[in-house]
Amino acid sequence: MSSTNPKAVTSETKAKTGNDPSTHQGGDSSATSQDPNISKTVSTENNLNQTNKEAEEDCEECSLRRFIKEGECKDIFIEVDNCVDDEDDVNKCRDASMKLMTCMFTNSDYYGPYLVAQKKALTQAYKTALEELEIAEEAMAVAKKKKEAEETEEN
Repeated sequence: MSSTNPKAVTSETKAKTGNDPSTHQGGDSSATSQDPNISKTVSTENNLNQTNKEAEEDCEECSLRRFIKEGECKDIFIEVDNCVDDEDDVNKCRDASMKLMTCMFTNSDYYGPYLVAQKKALTQAYKTALEELEIAEEAMAVAKKKKEAEETEEN
């Protein structure tokens, strides 16, 4: 048999009264908070969460870079990476990229999973680009017909 304490604070009563910090949705907390440190804490936690999210995204890139550099194509990858930062000579970047891809295919026992994933991503990007091109061409044709119809009405 359980007894209910009417003065007990539950998560339901916290939510109703606004005293549950886990339900805080951001914004100006000065109207609902008596303690000025609470809003600073929430703000700091939000900043840390954003920083952690950015670090996590960077970490994914870092792990891929680390993977590539641990293989036989490290030096060429660094050359491509430096070329992308430079952007002065497009042909230089193209040549470096070709060397990197050739190296990766030559060492497909190591880079194979990356190459398969890369091909899948590029294929999807190509399909999306073709779909967007079709939409643009259709929109252009509709706009041309509309303009011709307007010119015909004016005459």
